[in-house]
Amino acid sequence: VGVLVVLVVAGGVLLVGQQAVTDPLHPFDLNILHPTPRAGALAEHQLLPSLLVAPVVWITGNPVLAYNLAVLLGSLLAALAARALALRLGLWPWSAWVAGALYAFHTYQVNEAPRLQILFHGFLPLALLHLLALLKTGASRHAWWTAGLLLLQGLSCNYHLLYGAFLVALGGIVALAVAPRVAAPRLLRLA
Repeated sequence: VGVLVVLVVAGGVLLVGQQAVTDPLHPFDLNILHPTPRAGALAEHQLLPSLLVAPVVWITGNPVLAYNLAVLLGSLLAALAARALALRLGLWPWSAWVAGALYAFHTYQVNEAPRLQILFHGFLPLALLHLLALLKTGASRHAWWTAGLLLLQGLSCNYHLLYGAFLVALGGIVALAVAPRVAAPRLLRLA
């Protein structure tokens, strides 16, 4: 059953990668759920992870290899992003490595390996890292980075985009409660 799931998901990666080459202006017109038009819009899109590994599919023709590479990239992104956030929060370097490993390889992450879009949640810690930098320095570039990272998260998984927007809003509310005069103009840049 596990091999069948990987083949089906890898086939989805192949379809998105193939669509990006054959008809890039219609990314949701995938060859699934025939005869439904734009059937790709009815499911989690996996656009960013699929496009990242599409060259592997084009070169090798092996969607399982591409899928495994996407799992590896998603896990590494999550581990390094969580490590960077942990360092920003003041953890010691070895503790930050442990935090990154736990974030990237926890039970939920391992169990959700058949759902590629769920694995790509590494943009959330990076968005929070730039939100903290925005609140500390007030530099506009951190507002742009936060918004851009949330956009990348949305291109990977809609669910994590909503979750990330909630976390950023929660961080903003806490910052407003702690230091309203400092946080308010900085958060307006993000808005």
